[in-house]
Amino acid sequence: MADFQPVVFRLGDERYGINISYVNAIERTQSIVRVPNSARSIKGIINLRGDIIPVVDLRTKFRMTDSDFPEDSEFIIIDMEKNKIAIEVDGVEGIHNADEESIHDMPIIAKGTGVEYFDSVVRVNDKLVIIIDPMELLSEKELKAVERLAEENRKTPNR
Repeated sequence: MADFQPVVFRLGDERYGINISYVNAIERTQSIVRVPNSARSIKGIINLRGDIIPVVDLRTKFRMTDSDFPEDSEFIIIDMEKNKIAIEVDGVEGIHNADEESIHDMPIIAKGTGVEYFDSVVRVNDKLVIIIDPMELLSEKELKAVERLAEENRKTPNR
């Protein structure tokens, strides 16, 4: 039995992962509605089976060069404390099993102010995967934007 199961995904040429315990669903990309004057890394919102969910742009968050997401990009729906968020990724590679020996703390030099969300590093299929802590992913400003979008959704009657 595995000690840890990361959902591994691609973003550009890099591999990242999120502990499966935070993942609510993995969905195909759908139309994103832009939200004017939102936090920079909030790409917009999606309607997922009646739930309005903010989409976090990890490329912006990670200061990666802009490029279009591939047609087969996907959303990873994350359960936050009060709401859900969707992160758009180039593709999900799968759910992997990682034993305790393959998990390492994120090196201090790579875990500075503003990147507290880089939690650890795990070896998966002889490749290093950076594990993201979604509870640390959003800044205070981004978290407030997500909460505001969720609150507005609760106030809007279904049409």
